[in-house]
Amino acid sequence: PTAPEPAAPFRTHPPSAMAFATTSARAAASVRAAPTARRASARMASSWLPGKGGEQWCPGADVPKHLDGSLPGDYGYDPLNLGSDPAALDQYREAELMNGRWAMLAVVGQNLPEAIGQGSYTEAPMWMVNGDLPSYAVVGSLPWPQVSVPGVLGFQALAMGLAEGYRMKADYNDRIYPGGAFDPLGYAKGDLDDLKEKEIVHARLAMLAVIGSFAATAATGMTPLEALGAHIADPWHSNVGDAYVIGPTM
Repeated sequence: PTAPEPAAPFRTHPPSAMAFATTSARAAASVRAAPTARRASARMASSWLPGKGGEQWCPGADVPKHLDGSLPGDYGYDPLNLGSDPAALDQYREAELMNGRWAMLAVVGQNLPEAIGQGSYTEAPMWMVNGDLPSYAVVGSLPWPQVSVPGVLGFQALAMGLAEGYRMKADYNDRIYPGGAFDPLGYAKGDLDDLKEKEIVHARLAMLAVIGSFAATAATGMTPLEALGAHIADPWHSNVGDAYVIGPTM
């Protein structure tokens, strides 16, 4: 029998060279992967946040555990942990929506009479307080019937009491998003989640706007439209920094 042919020699790199190459490759890979890992971690940490981009009310702030992103407009803001109780969280959301919707109507009601030349929101109700007729009390040739403050308040209490009593009989979701007759244009057939997000954002802005209108009138003696006109006419001297100069003094 013939002897087997010798195997071809196996060439190896020196151990030190192989270790150096392996270590360098791993280090380079880790450097390249680090930003990707950080971005992925950030996305996972904020993936529940709304706005499709993971917005937060304050970047880097601690997010309470009870804010899991299931509510529209959840940006992780609850510094006092008022919503840590699930039942309280539902009540706060319902109250926020109701007050926000009233505030959106209030912003229009504050400025519309003045915009159509019927007096500012500070002057408009004075006719009722003084027992006079409003300047817009004529439809054709027939005046509005005489009304009194107790009569208006009594009618409002009765109407609101009936409406709220009927609303409270519904379950939670129907109370805050009733739909049906309250959606005559059929918006709910579209992207309802997007509409809920827009509503709560505008509701919060309207609540701030109403408070700002009252505060600005108290500080400057001007209505929002008067202040806007003064600012447009002289923006360098009629602005928020000059509020207490142009306002009433003691």
